[in-house]
Amino acid sequence: MSIRQKLYDLKAKRAGYISAAEAALEADNQEEYRTNMDAAKALNGQLDALQADLEEAERYDKLVPAGGKAPEEQKAMTVEDLRGLSAKEINERWSKLQAQSK
Repeated sequence: MSIRQKLYDLKAKRAGYISAAEAALEADNQEEYRTNMDAAKALNGQLDALQADLEEAERYDKLVPAGGKAPEEQKAMTVEDLRGLSAKEINERWSKLQAQSK
């Protein structure tokens, strides 16, 4: 199961606890309300950890392209890199980057 799927599943579980807590509150059942809210709060740490893991995985995916070359091995073209270059020079750099990523 992917990190993203685990995160969605855990969020759904937490939403279920919150819905049950709201129903208990409407039924004036404070004990059940508190039990469900505590269970929902207990999941927050796991949710935060999974969210951080997902963000790190996505950051890594952005930094290391499909070809597997790390950023220091493959220079990205930024606006600063392209400023002042002609269209021909930009196309040449783009072609070099595409060739490197294969």
